Amino acid sequence: MLRVRRKMKKIIFMSMVGMVLCLFFLNLKQLSIDSKVKIQKFVKSVHRLSHDIHMANLWRNSNGKRKHCEIPYLEKMILPTMSNARQDVTCHRVKPHRESCQIADDLFKSKPIGTCDHQKNYEFCKIKSYDPDDMARKSYITCSINQCVLPVYLGQINKNTGEKIWTPFNSDADLVNSIYEIEKQDNFGFFYIKCVLSNENGDLDMSNAFFDQDEGVFFVLQLILLPPMYLNHTEQKKTAEEQINVNIIFIDSVSRHHFYRSLPKTVELFSNINTNTKTKVLDFQLTQSVRSRTFETLQAMFSGYVNPDEKPFGVLAMPPVALKTEELLGKFKEKGYKTLWLEDLCYLWEWGIVKDLRVYDSTLSQIETWTKLEAALLKANIDSLGITLTSCEVMLMNNHNDPFHDLDTVCFNGRHHHEYFLEYLQMYQTHLNKMNRPFFTFYETNVAHEDTGRRIQTLDVHLEDFLNFSRNQLNTLTVVMSDHGNSYGDFLQRSEEGQIELYHPSMFLIIPEKVSHYLGDKKMKNLIENQNRLISHLDLFYTINSLLIGGEQVKVANNNQRFKVTSQGLFDQISPHRTCNDMPMINPNLCICEGFESTVSNDADHVVYAHFALGKINNEIQREYRKHHRRSSTGVGHCQQLQLYQFTNVRKSLNDNMMTLKMNLEVQSGVSNSNETDIFFVTMSVETSNHKITLQQVERISGYSRYKTCADEGVSLPFCVCDITSPHSTNQNHLSLYDLEENILLMQSSIHHIENKCLYLVSDDNHVGLVLYAVNICKDVYFDISVEVQHIKLDISTSLPVKTQVFPGEIQFLTSGVRSSPDSKWSWSYTVNFMELTLK
Repeated sequence: MLRVRRKMKKIIFMSMVGMVLCLFFLNLKQLSIDSKVKIQKFVKSVHRLSHDIHMANLWRNSNGKRKHCEIPYLEKMILPTMSNARQDVTCHRVKPHRESCQIADDLFKSKPIGTCDHQKNYEFCKIKSYDPDDMARKSYITCSINQCVLPVYLGQINKNTGEKIWTPFNSDADLVNSIYEIEKQDNFGFFYIKCVLSNENGDLDMSNAFFDQDEGVFFVLQLILLPPMYLNHTEQKKTAEEQINVNIIFIDSVSRHHFYRSLPKTVELFSNINTNTKTKVLDFQLTQSVRSRTFETLQAMFSGYVNPDEKPFGVLAMPPVALKTEELLGKFKEKGYKTLWLEDLCYLWEWGIVKDLRVYDSTLSQIETWTKLEAALLKANIDSLGITLTSCEVMLMNNHNDPFHDLDTVCFNGRHHHEYFLEYLQMYQTHLNKMNRPFFTFYETNVAHEDTGRRIQTLDVHLEDFLNFSRNQLNTLTVVMSDHGNSYGDFLQRSEEGQIELYHPSMFLIIPEKVSHYLGDKKMKNLIENQNRLISHLDLFYTINSLLIGGEQVKVANNNQRFKVTSQGLFDQISPHRTCNDMPMINPNLCICEGFESTVSNDADHVVYAHFALGKINNEIQREYRKHHRRSSTGVGHCQQLQLYQFTNVRKSLNDNMMTLKMNLEVQSGVSNSNETDIFFVTMSVETSNHKITLQQVERISGYSRYKTCADEGVSLPFCVCDITSPHSTNQNHLSLYDLEENILLMQSSIHHIENKCLYLVSDDNHVGLVLYAVNICKDVYFDISVEVQHIKLDISTSLPVKTQVFPGEIQFLTSGVRSSPDSKWSWSYTVNFMELTLK
């Protein structure tokens, strides 16, 4: 009955709102322009109120009664011998809210799994066997080029330039002989067959065709893989000592829970292995992400470096230092291992290994990039990129530079991109095992790095097949893992669980019986117990390091000792009482442990912090815009001043004299006249003794790639909200006093006129505190100002006096204040000193 009454109240309320709006619109033509503007603002506020009601129902306070989704586990787990091991652990995963399960079902089960059926598969040549014994005979290669206009071309990579070399062939026999010779030589692991189809073979599949601008014809490419053939007998004898191989499958942007949702065949395989074989699959259930970005994860994994105190570099910027994979791979190279790095990103574009190693430079030619990349790989102790070098062609076929947006599937010649990688990886590992050569392979797939969260489902059947192969590699430790959950998309924006999952990656270890014996009972016991301990990718760095036979124990760096890691990593017993205070977490970040961060209300008590954070973001937008548009008479360009519509998901944690406060800020979107919002996730540190606030990190939760078309030069795209409906519009209205009269969320606004005609101080306050801005409405002068705040029972969040420059059209956030205690009746006053300067 209570639910019915609540629904009736909501229906009556919304009906009344509808009637009021109807009356407003009927009389709109008779109203003044000023009244119309005010009514439009009222309508927008009602839209936001309706949205708030929906969100309040969806994100109810956690103190209320609610059921939760189940946390997924393997049907058959390898459990510790102590029956109470799980209960003794301090960290328990935050329980997913019931609504998140429904949202996940709606988003991820609403469409069939993507296929490559839209592309025809062309096969001109075939290697029937990759067994070294079979490959001694030419009969394992067959070619048939009768459907092509002659000549066909065989394409290889030029070792000196990275460019493709095309060799023409007019017969099947000549092509077979050439492939046979290529296969026996040092190669990059692949070659292409280029064919212009003859007219009598039907219509060309345009979804699988390239255009040759020089020849003016369409052609198709077949990609054929080759095993590594760079070892000689001397090397084989030298490295005959048996060692443990390392095989890492790194699935970018998939949380542990989304792994279970999206890869049911793989999950079932894991349980079957644990049920029916002596191989063990361990599921590390409490892996806390270092950060919601790949670079910092790889830095922890390969160089053992994490520093939460450093300011991270921008999304589109180059890392300040190259990824030091040599810290880990160098030790394996010294023991005779071959190292392979695979990824599905184009090495001529701005992401992936070329960014990690600081190779990418848009001003370099392809040959210059190739030369720089070779030098970087040598230093990084990476022997080969293998078929990574095919990814540029694959992206070109899919009409994208990278696979991150608007690609339901990534296909090439009728096959998924990841199929080629998994096939090559299996071939590579098989051949090195037969050569008695230890290997360290790393394969990063971005199949899950996209908006919908569904494309990863295309990986399932192929990953299951490959891991069926891996579990039978008796001397190989396989790690199946991710860096973080999906960092954009509807699930992240619509549920609290989506944000928790962003920082809860998956990690599984597949340990064959032979590897278990090599590790010994103590290490295996610790591994099994550590499955439900709080761990990070830094633990994995020390784990892999300690695999080396006869290697010296890796000393834990001084900077890492605060994270309570050991030189043996997961082979040591991880403390059951670890908390997120012990984790290498770079903000913004959320702890996956229940109760570590308390959920607090998004009300007037916390709105000052929300306005503080948004004020800092707006200052940065204005600073970046002004740097590239010195003479502009407006404070911002296309990238708008952000306005706070609401703030949600407020969490706080205490550590010593410091409070960490995290929240989502919802602002206007770049879609005019819509209820959409853009969302920023911010982290602030607050000194509890004096309320000094520091904005630690800002991360955009909502997608921002769509704003590329209208963003200003110089303004960081992750900060930008611009009008995507008029991306080329140059109409930027000058700031006026009327703009300062906007309703401010949960605060009252006052305008203070300074002596000069152009300079104003705006204060927004409520019973908790205030926020202070300086505003310049002139077009051709700017001000050097110094603002001193006299305050009673009010803690000011920044140092005083506040000194800054206020350029034409700018609204500069100055400072904020929070009452000294909950019962304080506070007051304040101000003095302003300024100097007027002419804009040049």
